[in-house]
Amino acid sequence: MSLIHFRKGDPNRALLYFNKASAALSMFSHIEDETLFIYRSCCQCKLGNFEAADQDANVALDMNPYSVKGLLAKGEAQYNMGSFEHALKFFYR
Repeated sequence: MSLIHFRKGDPNRALLYFNKASAALSMFSHIEDETLFIYRSCCQCKLGNFEAADQDANVALDMNPYSVKGLLAKGEAQYNMGSFEHALKFFYR
């Protein structure tokens, strides 16, 4: 449901669902999927919350350091925060 709202251009509603999913996921510590945090990072970027987007991208990269989408989310957050050199590093990876 949240991906539908994200793709239709409603990041507020999508973020609400992603936050609910994150709260439910926190009960199961054995699940290691970074996709939720990547999408949450993208929503935060669209809403202008770049520091929160950076934190979500960090969580995603902690789970899977080789995630291409995670690296792109981190690079986008860094770019929007004004850290162009750091963003370039993540885009290059």
